[in-house]
Amino acid sequence: MRKDWTFLPRLNYGRALVVVGLWGLLFVLVLTMISGARELMTPGAWEKQGSTYRLTKQAGSINDDLDQRRRRQLEQLRDALLDYARAHDGQFPASITDTAIPNQLWTLPDTPNMHYFYLGGKMSFPQAQPLVHEPEIYGSERFLLYSNGDIRKMDGEQLAKLLEEAKK
Repeated sequence: MRKDWTFLPRLNYGRALVVVGLWGLLFVLVLTMISGARELMTPGAWEKQGSTYRLTKQAGSINDDLDQRRRRQLEQLRDALLDYARAHDGQFPASITDTAIPNQLWTLPDTPNMHYFYLGGKMSFPQAQPLVHEPEIYGSERFLLYSNGDIRKMDGEQLAKLLEEAKK
């Protein structure tokens, strides 16, 4: 480097060790500042585990709360769909545009512009068929509503296989 940048001083072995040590301390300082900022943005969310940190149980409950809201929303939609089917000889609405089911029931919790996927027009009670499922917005695990009213959580691969079988 000294050939290209002549303004740099000549370093011997000892000075090179000092420069590397200072750079190491600088990196430790920067990483400490980053972890401090993480704690400031999410106070109490991290607990020390050995030499590293992990999320506390309390921070994990945020995802549990979202799961409960997702399930509750799907239960409300299920109730409305089953009421509709009882009033229409066991037939579900042809599409989500049917005004008998309020639009807010088709909307996913915490995402106002996203709707459930609906496989409508089926008979409600003869056998359990997939009727409504969530898009992949919440990750690989999604809730699925069957035509008999059951709600189950399954991963994307299982859901894809089930939907393929239902098409046949």
